[in-house]
Amino acid sequence: ARPMAGDRRSGWARRLALAAALALAALAAVAWARGWRLGLLRTAAAGAPAAALDFAVNGSGGRLERAGAAAGAVRNLVLIVGDGMGFNHLAAARAEIAGVNGRLFLERLPVAGWVTSPALSELRTDSASAATALASGEKTQRGMVGRTPDGRSPRTLVEAAIERGLSAGLVTSAVIVDATPAAFVAHVDSRDMLGEISAQMAASGVELLASEGPGGSTSASRRLEAGALGRFEEAGYRVFRDWRRLREGPPPAGVPVLAVLEAGAIAQRRDPSLTELAGFALERLAGSAEGFFLLVEEEETDSGGHANDLARVVAAIRDLDGVVRLAVEHARRAGDTLVVVTSDHETGGLVVVDGAAGGPLSYYWSSRDHTAAPVPLLAYGPGAERLAGVLDISEIPGILAELMGLELGAGETAPAGVGDPVRAAPEESAAAPADPGPGRGGG
Repeated sequence: ARPMAGDRRSGWARRLALAAALALAALAAVAWARGWRLGLLRTAAAGAPAAALDFAVNGSGGRLERAGAAAGAVRNLVLIVGDGMGFNHLAAARAEIAGVNGRLFLERLPVAGWVTSPALSELRTDSASAATALASGEKTQRGMVGRTPDGRSPRTLVEAAIERGLSAGLVTSAVIVDATPAAFVAHVDSRDMLGEISAQMAASGVELLASEGPGGSTSASRRLEAGALGRFEEAGYRVFRDWRRLREGPPPAGVPVLAVLEAGAIAQRRDPSLTELAGFALERLAGSAEGFFLLVEEEETDSGGHANDLARVVAAIRDLDGVVRLAVEHARRAGDTLVVVTSDHETGGLVVVDGAAGGPLSYYWSSRDHTAAPVPLLAYGPGAERLAGVLDISEIPGILAELMGLELGAGETAPAGVGDPVRAAPEESAAAPADPGPGRGGG
């Protein structure tokens, strides 16, 4: 008797399934021989494993434990920004610092997401428009700081925090009037309006401002030197130009501090490093009765991307990782502190291709400018779960404000022409050169 049609189809199905299984097995054998392993992380270069933690971890990846406090119990916020830092910047730094199957400290935070950050009407952004969105939740055009094209000056997280009685600090490895810190306290039509930015910053009520100071090659450095320090002193700030003097003899709590340190010192990790400066800020702000907001920005991730200098980017991420560790250790002790690590945009179009254990990475840069690539977000502390998934950068401040009980606002329309008429020279505008140099604010 001839086999039925159904039996023939069944036979062919079994043969196809067997062939597929054999093909998958062959692929798996090849992958195993090449060193591939099933896991969340894959790095190309060998190295020391990530440093052991002195508190509980869970999971094979060594993630930190989730904070136990309920959402809504956020008293303090530490926002850490790696300017220009994309996913591949982290991948390269991980391979160089932590090695094969290693993990940076910041990658052990229990909540992760990714962030898109287009400007108001174009995919690519810059630090001015991106920081405005991160500070206030409002989209704007590139180059605008804390101001929208229709003239509004939306309230920022820092302004809302100070209004409610919290202490605030802005720390950066760039210059304090650069676009990222400026967007949290200033409202101007252009990031080049440095005189107006410094005047608004001096009147902001921020307790601690710390950065590299005058003497650098950037327009921001020169403008800061040309009269801006006097504005801060008139506003009651104690101005420090020497790190050791500040560290050994800070003024009493409540006296506002402006630290403008040696040009290039923080970026080149001389004295102090960004980690040391962030530690000082945490110590100073932690005594606030109502809580605090601290922004820490690593500018060298952006400058290294503009210069297509991977070693510079890796060194910057090593510093940033130290800042994250300090912040998480504080958050773990306090129980009411949320730590958020993110970026404003990707710079350089870095692509990490491959690498051999113990050998160099294979990578290339596709740009010397910003790209439209998404960037990472990692978080630890009460309410961190709210930041998981895919977010636009403008959604972040609304979530943070809700967790901290702060009120953001759309802001009133400013009269036309308000702002500092003195702008940077055309060749020193927001467009970054091929190599911005240490501490360059090219984001």
